[in-house]
Amino acid sequence: ILAPLYKPRYVVEETKYIEADADTHQSFLCLLCTFSMRCVGSVCCASRRRILLILCLCTLSYIFNAALMKLVYVSLQFRDYTTANNQSFHFFRDIPQSKWHLLQKRVHKIRAKQSKKHENYKDPGRFYQHNYPAEFTCPHEARIGGSKGDGGKWLCDPQNIERASYTRLRNHGNGCLVYTSSAVVNEFRFETDLLEIVPSCEIHVFSPNTLDKSGIPRGVHYHPWGFKESSSDTTADSRFKTIMETVRLLGHEGYTVDLLVLDAQGLEFNIVQDLLLGDQMQNAPIFMQMLIQVHGAPSKAGNFFHAIQDHGYVIFHKSPSSAATGDEQDYGFLKLTREFLYPP
Repeated sequence: ILAPLYKPRYVVEETKYIEADADTHQSFLCLLCTFSMRCVGSVCCASRRRILLILCLCTLSYIFNAALMKLVYVSLQFRDYTTANNQSFHFFRDIPQSKWHLLQKRVHKIRAKQSKKHENYKDPGRFYQHNYPAEFTCPHEARIGGSKGDGGKWLCDPQNIERASYTRLRNHGNGCLVYTSSAVVNEFRFETDLLEIVPSCEIHVFSPNTLDKSGIPRGVHYHPWGFKESSSDTTADSRFKTIMETVRLLGHEGYTVDLLVLDAQGLEFNIVQDLLLGDQMQNAPIFMQMLIQVHGAPSKAGNFFHAIQDHGYVIFHKSPSSAATGDEQDYGFLKLTREFLYPP
């Protein structure tokens, strides 16, 4: 009966009327339902298997991609910090390459404007106002030894000193080593605070003045002499020695000195010049940081700063001392490799 209505879609060659009873119709419906359920069940089972397979593949792909991205990130991160690490003698490990290049450009830009001709030697305040500013920035520069007075000094990232010394030890070098020389008598705030940050450091204090040895902190080695220049006429005075004589006497030839603190009341210009000349000698020590208080601006000041810069040091700190008259300045110098200062 229905066939003629669907001729465009179905082709029916012959139509016969089948007389069937109720049981026949019921059996047919049961068979049809059973077949439909089996079909649906097989389709559902196939769908479930397919879905589970897709979920497994997606999970494995996610885990693989996450591990790969982490590996790439760690690789890029390590490579990104390698330049600063290598060019700072393993001192900086937290400065990315992009920021390191900015620091490099800043140093080159400031030095390009420097002049070896200075006209303000007679006015120290004006001399230091217009010449030799801080050209390098340490990310975690900190003042050690108190916030006021001559006892406090600004250090470049003091927490990195011990880490850099551990790297040297692994490469068969010496451990942490510090030299301090100050005109302030019986004042050890700087050394005490430094030992709290780098407890493994070997600190040597030099002073020609009589000290109360009972007040010397544990871990500090006191020596009863001060530093002098090589051309000094105090040869017979055992209270003064050159830095190179001190190094040989203490057996520190060829060592790396992590920090030199020098307050020589005007003799620092010649003392440091001797130190830099000794740098060319065999087994000469390497001073990584130098905290120097300069007094006045004699005619040799320009050569003093240029010599320090030519030996691989950058100025990371500059500030007037407690006198605040401008003729005394606290300078911080940090040694870097030639690749930083003279890139290929």
